[in-house]
Order: sequence, then C-alpha cells, then structure tokens
Amino acid sequence: MRRFKVTNLPEPGGTLRLDAQGSHHMLQVCRTPRGAHLVVFDGSGRQAQAELFDVQGGHAALRVLTTPAAARPAMALHLVLSLPKGPALDHALRMAVETGATHIHPAISARTVRRGGRHERWQRVLDGAAGQCGRADVPKLSPLGPLPEAIRRVPETADRRVAVPGASERQPARSDAALAVGPEGGWEPSELDRMIEQGWVPVGLGGWTMRVDTAVAVGLAAVAARVTFP
Repeated sequence: MRRFKVTNLPEPGGTLRLDAQGSHHMLQVCRTPRGAHLVVFDGSGRQAQAELFDVQGGHAALRVLTTPAAARPAMALHLVLSLPKGPALDHALRMAVETGATHIHPAISARTVRRGGRHERWQRVLDGAAGQCGRADVPKLSPLGPLPEAIRRVPETADRRVAVPGASERQPARSDAALAVGPEGGWEPSELDRMIEQGWVPVGLGGWTMRVDTAVAVGLAAVAARVTFP
C-alpha cells in the first residue's frame, strides 16, 4: 500500500488535503485513482489508512479510515555523520532511516570534503525513505556544523560509539544510543582522542574497509538490533 506524508493526521472520518508536491506525486506520478486506499503518516510517529475520495483544485482530498497508530523506533538513536562525497550521502541518509536513526547530525570534520549544506534536499531524502520503509516518523535533521558542535547535540546519557576500523565489536545498545561515522579519509587522531575523552567508545564494524554509506548501515544495524516499534 502506497504511503504519503501529511502535515496533520485527524481521527477516523476526518479529512485532509495534500500539499501541491504531495498531490502531484500521488495523482501524476503514482496515478492513484479515486477510491484507492493508502497509508498516511505525520512524520512524528503516527500513521493510519486513508482513502482518496476527491481531487479539489488539483489537490488530493483524503478521508482517514482507521485510528492513527504508532510506527516509530522505541528508543532514540543518534547518527553523527561526517559528510561523504557525492551520492554516498543520499545513500547514507536513506540507510540511516531504514536502520532506525531518530536524530541525524551532519558534521564537518578535518577530512571532510567541504561543500555547502543542502538541508532542504536532505530533508526530502529522509521523508521519502521514511515513506518507503514503513516508519511513521522522520528523523530530526540538525543543521550542518563543525564536528564538535554535532557531538554536543548528542545527550551524554546515550550509549555513544564512534566507528573505528580495527576496534573491538560491541553488543547492541539496550537504551538510547549514538554512532559517529567519519569521512572517507577517516578521523584525524586528535578528533578521535577528543571524542574518547568525552565518553565516546571506539567500535569496530567488521574486518573489511567500508564505504561511508555502508558503515552507516552496518553500524546502526549493529547498535540498534533491539530497536522495535512501541
């Protein structure tokens, strides 16, 4: 069943209209017919089944059919991501959504290939990935900033891990957790030392060298193996 993000989610019998972008995707791209059933989610963790009952001024008009239900990870999972090059960033963002990340903190580290932030585009990638994978929430995306700033956004109470090739592997987290993944060139020794001093624990992701997007998928899946919907 196709899924669409909405700005609000009324109770059963309530109606809503998709915005121009969502309506175009539903009506023109997906060619959804009147009477079709679909899933709508609000980005904060709730979803429900709905019906396309009309098209009003080019906007899709929907009627909610079921009581909104929760569909979001049961614990917080932060990702500090030093920006990779090219399309690897989009891949990493999608994989972060699919493996349960709830907060994403893009960072500029010493070996990051610097480029301008594209917050709106990254948000669209997250929205789309949430819709495809079945989550009703969308990870909170922090503004792009220096690595020390991104690290400070992660609560000290979280089980904080930093991906380091060759480090020992660890058991999945049993509470709120965080993973920091470096750029293609890896962490500068001073960056890693500073993170360890602040309570981050080095963790290995296996015996091979991984691309950044692969490390995000493998690392978050290992950290969040116990993540379930409430």
